[in-house]
Amino acid sequence: MTVSPSTLATILTADSDPDTDGVQAPVAGGKVSFTLRASTTAGLANLRAATPDGLIAGGLSYAFLSGPPAKPTTLWVQNPSATAPGPIYFYTGEIQDANGNRVADGTPITVELVDAEPAGVADADPSAEGYQVRTSGGIANFSIRTDTGNTGDTRTVQVQLYAEPILATELAEGTFVFDYLPVPGPSALLTAWVLMAA
Repeated sequence: MTVSPSTLATILTADSDPDTDGVQAPVAGGKVSFTLRASTTAGLANLRAATPDGLIAGGLSYAFLSGPPAKPTTLWVQNPSATAPGPIYFYTGEIQDANGNRVADGTPITVELVDAEPAGVADADPSAEGYQVRTSGGIANFSIRTDTGNTGDTRTVQVQLYAEPILATELAEGTFVFDYLPVPGPSALLTAWVLMAA
């Protein structure tokens, strides 16, 4: 019996023939049974069992999944020149479990905001407390919007990311200050167009 890659699991069943490649186990009642111990590495393990002459063989693949988010990560503003009221886009570094594995795609992350609100994307899990986004490739993306103000104002926003809705495991946090730049309304845009046309 063999496991590849060997970093994913170890065969615990005693080897009945150490001089032969792989772990040898006797057949009992027409069946072969063995025990594996998973490592802390996530991935797809290929298991193979075969007779020494290779005439009888079989195999299967088994996925060892990553755990829940646990390790701290980084948090960035996508556009360093972004202005309030937004939308202002954020993204994270790779989010990992306690063993350093990238979390699975679709893992929910809770976004906690102070003096801002989510913008653009609906809550990924409306049944859970707070606002949730889901990871893709180990990364979480989201956008926010601040309240209105006047030209020359600033808006200070606090962003925290958690592994769960109960806000127990903090993954990232940051305080960001944005200059306020009002977005022209329809009437302002129409006036500007008339002036340009004239």
